[in-house]
Amino acid sequence: MTSPVPQPSALQISAVVPVYNEAHLLDRCFERLDFCSELIVVDQGSSDDSAIKAQALGAKVLTHQLERYPNLARQFGISKASHQWVVTVDPDELFPRDQLRVILDLIDEQPEIAGIRIPWQYYIGNRPITTSFWGRRDASKVVVVHRDRIKGSPYVHKEFLPDGVIRLNRQDIAPLEHYWATSLGDVIAKQRRYLPAEGERRHSDGLRFSWLGAARATFRTARSDFFHHRGWRGGPTGWALSSIHTWYTFRRWLELRAYQDQTRSRAEDR
Repeated sequence: MTSPVPQPSALQISAVVPVYNEAHLLDRCFERLDFCSELIVVDQGSSDDSAIKAQALGAKVLTHQLERYPNLARQFGISKASHQWVVTVDPDELFPRDQLRVILDLIDEQPEIAGIRIPWQYYIGNRPITTSFWGRRDASKVVVVHRDRIKGSPYVHKEFLPDGVIRLNRQDIAPLEHYWATSLGDVIAKQRRYLPAEGERRHSDGLRFSWLGAARATFRTARSDFFHHRGWRGGPTGWALSSIHTWYTFRRWLELRAYQDQTRSRAEDR
């Protein structure tokens, strides 16, 4: 049983949602953001009616060039927010608005924080994922940020730096619902889209390619997904997701190798 939706707070909150061809998701996403006094949509060149639909639903629409992942578009929207506190989600995510009071109380208790990370529940279709890396119990995402304190990152799977970010656990608040994919094929397509950015991301973290490092990381991922995160108990979907994540780990090491080669080649050409 969910708690009633909190009454409007004295704290004014903006919402930022980056979109790309996701008009069909906006109604449900925006419904969970109706406590926000400002709604900003950052459209990344959609060819559908995402911008028109967002405006019809009362959002202020900004434009940003399309990126492989929405970090920069999200950060651009946050910088344009009228209010200091911002809730930011993707169109395929549903914010747990019935537990907004938990967020507001934390901000009241610790007003100097830069952001709040909450639990994150992945779905394929309408089925929650409960095994593999994507079904891990400690999955979380930064969704509430202070416009002037949060530090953004340009790298894939690393939207914000951890400085000043507080984490809430599942016993504290219900998770952000992420209707992430419609099928396993969709999962693979998403991973392929992210891969080209992984080399630079790994390099920025201080990693350098070696075949031994790649082998160790791939083995650790397989062990973690199949055993620690119970992929082996998840039936065909659990096995498939664990295999996809293991493949992704090996491929991102190859992307790191390619990035290092490109960086070295550019340095030699100068």
